[in-house]
Amino acid sequence: MRLKGTKYEKIDVLPPNALPIGVFARKQGINHNYVYVKHDRHFHPKPGKNPGAYPGFVIRCWHGTNYVIPD
Repeated sequence: MRLKGTKYEKIDVLPPNALPIGVFARKQGINHNYVYVKHDRHFHPKPGKNPGAYPGFVIRCWHGTNYVIPD
């Protein structure tokens, strides 16, 4: 658990197509943790590793809760 907020960009206005992580994961048929993995492999690669393929969504924080914003 992060003690100093989130590593995802904070937004003030939630787009109409935004979904909570759990809802998005259920619709995709994947575990919610894998949503974070797919995002982080592309946007936050480990040093010396190539970034993964673009997942087709971004994760943003709105009022302390993470949401997926699909393209």
